[in-house]
Amino acid sequence: MIRKSVKKIGISIAILTFGMLVGSSFSKLSAVQTAMPKSENKQEKARKEAYQSILENLYSNRILDEEDYSFEADFCDISKNQFAIYDIDRDGRDELIIQYTQTQAKAVMTTIIYDFDENLGKVYKQLSEFPSLTFYNNGIIEAKWSNNQGYSGDKLSPYTLYQYDKATDTYTQVAWVDAWDRSVSEKGDNDLSFPEQADIDKDGIVYYIMKEGKYSLKEPIDEKEYNEWRNSYIGESEKVNIPFLNLTQENINIGENNEKETIK
Repeated sequence: MIRKSVKKIGISIAILTFGMLVGSSFSKLSAVQTAMPKSENKQEKARKEAYQSILENLYSNRILDEEDYSFEADFCDISKNQFAIYDIDRDGRDELIIQYTQTQAKAVMTTIIYDFDENLGKVYKQLSEFPSLTFYNNGIIEAKWSNNQGYSGDKLSPYTLYQYDKATDTYTQVAWVDAWDRSVSEKGDNDLSFPEQADIDKDGIVYYIMKEGKYSLKEPIDEKEYNEWRNSYIGESEKVNIPFLNLTQENINIGENNEKETIK
């Protein structure tokens, strides 16, 4: 009887010890799980503070991307510029998108997309372009040129196509795109004649896809080839309507603009 009692006591102690070890492990795991969100929140806070600093500097001092626009203070309403804090590249982290359009000089107008490097603790630019952008939900951005005085007429607005590069976390240039509408002019620069041989469908318009970052009208293509190229990037993707806010002190203080995207 005594041996049986001792055996039972031994088993009970073993079970109790095992239970304490398991409980301790769960407690440690719980502590780690509780601590993880705090680390994430700290990074998110640093991101928002960095973005807010850029917005405050623009609103109060009219400084954007190290450019001083204070000379326009008496002529342009700073609050009519816009911004959004929004995950446009779909990497799970919000970017700061600023549209600076309230200026007397069209050449000064710009849209800048900023991201935040959590390791370095500072912002960097993903893209800077003229503020006539179309965003697609597959990482493509179409940026219309500010100056459209070429030969495309009203058949096409020349543009630059960008694609999000996950490796560099920036937007890389795919190509410049322009067109030549024969009804606008029979002759181009340097007395160049309209390329009839490239106008296969005989609709009087040819297209140019310039991938080298150098403007040239030497390689015209017909509409069918142009559409095939464009669809290879845009395809069935949809346009994204970013929920911009006016650049007011109230909106800067809110700093929250992460609504779900609206598809056009």
